[in-house]
Amino acid sequence: MFWPCVCGSKEKLLSDKLKQGANKFKVAATGRWAISARTYVLAVPILILINMERENLLNPGDVSRSLAICITGELVSWLFLYIAHITLLKDRRKRQQSISKCLLVWFGAGVIKGVAFILYATLVFGLKPDYPERIVLPTIFTGMIGALLAFYFGSIDRRQIENNALKTIDKFLDVQLQELYTAEQKARVEAVKSIQVSLAPEISNLRNTAQELNIDYSKSEYRDALHEILRQSRTLEVRIEEESKKLSVMPLRQNNLNLVDGKRSIFFGVVPQVISVRTSAVVLTLGMLSGQIPRNGPIGVASGLVGTALIITILAILRKISKRLLGTKLLIIIAASYPIVILLQVIHTAYLSPVFFDFDLPNPYSPWYAALKTIYGYYLASIVAGLIITNSEKLTASRNLHERLKNQMAITNSNQQLLSEHILRTRFGTITGKIAGVSMALQLILNNSSNTADEGASNKILTGAIQLIAEASEEIGLLEVKLQDE
Repeated sequence: MFWPCVCGSKEKLLSDKLKQGANKFKVAATGRWAISARTYVLAVPILILINMERENLLNPGDVSRSLAICITGELVSWLFLYIAHITLLKDRRKRQQSISKCLLVWFGAGVIKGVAFILYATLVFGLKPDYPERIVLPTIFTGMIGALLAFYFGSIDRRQIENNALKTIDKFLDVQLQELYTAEQKARVEAVKSIQVSLAPEISNLRNTAQELNIDYSKSEYRDALHEILRQSRTLEVRIEEESKKLSVMPLRQNNLNLVDGKRSIFFGVVPQVISVRTSAVVLTLGMLSGQIPRNGPIGVASGLVGTALIITILAILRKISKRLLGTKLLIIIAASYPIVILLQVIHTAYLSPVFFDFDLPNPYSPWYAALKTIYGYYLASIVAGLIITNSEKLTASRNLHERLKNQMAITNSNQQLLSEHILRTRFGTITGKIAGVSMALQLILNNSSNTADEGASNKILTGAIQLIAEASEEIGLLEVKLQDE
């Protein structure tokens, strides 16, 4: 019973993750960047190299002819993409597009490209059509590259949009927060004035009356009670002075809106800012498959996977080290990763693949050429990964700032309401009344000091006075715990 439940929960969890991943891809890839010449141009050099490799294998001996066929296919493919972006996907900036239309455009560009290869090769140069080689693989890899570019840059764009939306909201919150700070400052000023006008005179009157009674009753049974009232009146006076000082100090307000940069162009630079691992794994694997499948078949794929795994492993180690570095040291290790990748690819192609792993490839790559392709793929992956990480960090900073602003607004609003409603209207009125009651009780005893028949009544009055002054002190304590700091 337990095992099927565990398996079922794991399958459901896996299914949910796949659905989430598919939905994430759909949302990111079917928007503004579903098709873009600015992103597609990044892949053109590597696509031309791969297509030229295929043409040289099919009809070796004429590089200029292979280049002409490849460029023709790319130009026709670009024409198809241009037509698609003004027809099928013309509304992509306004709303999400159908995934089926996007797939049609991505893989359709590959089909059109393959057909152009065949027509130009057969009609202009009189070559064999070679349908599978010129249509199947170009279609698959062009479509996959188009989908990856749309997903990566769509993800970056969505982060920028959310970041800018948060910044717009935060500007509004900042204005509201400034108004709340101004209102709190006014309330604090009024609170201090209320203390000075209402409480301070009452405390002074209470202390003077208690001192006068203490002199008159210094040898009576009321002495201890009067000493307690006098002690509490002094304590109350000190606490009120302390609260006045606290109310007079307005918390410093930090303006953090400038910590998060505004929107920057998605192509803000050509210098890699990170050591890419996951994106490099995707790009290098895709490039390896597109080159090795037509050139060397399954054994070429096996050799390429080993080389890619070696490079990704070293990059993962470098990436882990780079996370502990800052400034110049970080730049040095990022720059050093490029010659390391070149060296690894050369060693693998020249020695590891044919000697150590004994891969007998029909058409092996030249080490320098393999290193050139690999470093270009790694460079592209690093640029994309740097954009993703940079925009993710900005988005995280914007979210944190947004939460801080909301918390500051909630605290400031709470303090302002407390100062306006409770301190000015309720608390000070209650405290003033209790202190005045103590003063009246003492004054009553003072006025009847010559009458010894009312000693029992005077004792009750003193007991009540002590209770009132204790309650007044508690009310001052409530003021202290209610106000919050930023």
